[in-house]
Amino acid sequence: MKIEYCTWDSGFFNKKIGKIEYDQSPEGDLIRLLQTAGEDGYQLIYVFGDEETFVPDTVLNQFNGRLVDRKCLYSKTINTDDSCESNAIEYQLTELTNDLESLALLSGTHSRFRLDKGFDNADFHRLYSIWMTRSLKKEIADKIFVVAESDKVMGMITLQLAEHVGHIGLCAVSESAQSKGYGSSLINACVNEVIAKHLHQLEVPTQMENVTACHFYEKCGFSIKSITNTYHFWL
Repeated sequence: MKIEYCTWDSGFFNKKIGKIEYDQSPEGDLIRLLQTAGEDGYQLIYVFGDEETFVPDTVLNQFNGRLVDRKCLYSKTINTDDSCESNAIEYQLTELTNDLESLALLSGTHSRFRLDKGFDNADFHRLYSIWMTRSLKKEIADKIFVVAESDKVMGMITLQLAEHVGHIGLCAVSESAQSKGYGSSLINACVNEVIAKHLHQLEVPTQMENVTACHFYEKCGFSIKSITNTYHFWL
């Protein structure tokens, strides 16, 4: 167990940020690492643990920490006969529009970077805007699918293709377009793309407290592959 410097996060948020993979080592080991982090000028430490790994309250209270996220990674096995109809179309443009930016922000409603008040709301806004922009430029996504009404994008999903697995990144449907089947159309578009690329798994992360999203993915045939507990320690 050690402190790893988070280069990208530190530069983006203009704070010295590190992370610790907490592996159920003795409580004293984590305390010593957090003390060292404070001495080394770290302002924020992310601590990640698996589903069964929780940081004791005594450590949280001593180092200004709290559980900010229980991330559920959902997975679905894809077979060639899973191909299905979808009204979603592939988005080809590369410029960030107001519609897409709004949907990107909506997809992060339960993000730890939005809910943790140690971050400014402007930080969250900038983070998800950049995420959407980089996806449009195909830097961190291979495909973007959308559903639209009268040329207005009402829902979108980003998909990154890796060996054997398709990874869904951002996914959102406008609040005014709920219950129209748009979410299922977006998932179906990803399933069809995974089949076309001869991949076998489709994965998507969400937050456990985002009950609506969890129920939606389960309805679409996904099951939980792993749960990660995430803590923020503001030193």
